[in-house]
This record gives sequence, structure tokens and C-alpha cells, in this order.
Amino acid sequence: MRVAVGVDLGGTNLRAAVVTETGEIKLSKNFRTPAHSTQAEALTVLEQAVRAVWQETGEEPEGLGLAVTGLLELEQGVVLESANVPALEGAPLGPYLSERLGMPVWLENDVRAATLGEAWFGAGRGADTMVVLFAGTGVGSGIMLGGK
Repeated sequence: MRVAVGVDLGGTNLRAAVVTETGEIKLSKNFRTPAHSTQAEALTVLEQAVRAVWQETGEEPEGLGLAVTGLLELEQGVVLESANVPALEGAPLGPYLSERLGMPVWLENDVRAATLGEAWFGAGRGADTMVVLFAGTGVGSGIMLGGK
């Protein structure tokens, strides 16, 4: 079965997991978000978190899905603005991690990614329309209308 690595980079916690294509979490680890570090340190922590879960399972992931708090330039894989992790502002997160890890990287806003996760594998499975509220270091919401 194919697997991927998923990372949720929130304001306080960084969670990395190896997941199957059916949404089963094979391994998950929590790390501290490098909120007050340099950009180089933050990128290193992210890379190490991905390698930690990937190597422990011994399975070759198809790619990395990276959910990041803040405003993103998705096509370029760049963090434009992040109140919770300011060191990553301007960071070419997607290209950097793709090159370092040798796999494709998909970047998405953390709340949008969580909304999709709930729709595909969680409480919203099968729903065409839903509203999801998230409270953590910050507060956010996701809305799905007509399956979009």
C-alpha cells in the first residue's frame, strides 16, 4: 500500500505522520514548532521531523503533504506570511524540502488541509456541505459547499 508523510506545522506543535492512501496513520510523532528560530533552523527541524517518521516505518513515501499556518503561495511552495512562525516568511518551503528529501511536496494552509481531511476521512465524510471550526494557537474555520 502506498504511503505519504503528512506534516501539520501549527503555532505550537509540529506533527509528522506516515499515512496510507486510505487515511490510516501508521506512525505519528510530535515536535515543538520552531516558532522563534532562524529560517535555517526552522527548515532543518522540518526536514528532521519528516525523516524521523519516514525512517522509523522503513517505507518509501510517495511524497510530503505540508500543512502550514499562515498565508501561502501554493504554486511556488512559499510561505508569504506566518504570524506563528515568522522565521518561515519568504521561505521556499516546498522546493527546499523536495530537493532535500527527494520527493514531491505539496503545501497547503493548515485549516484548509484539516477541512479536507475531515471531509475525506473524518466527521464530514460523505457530506456535501460542512463548516469546521478549529481552535489552537489561533482560531480558524473551513467551509465546504457543494463538495468544494
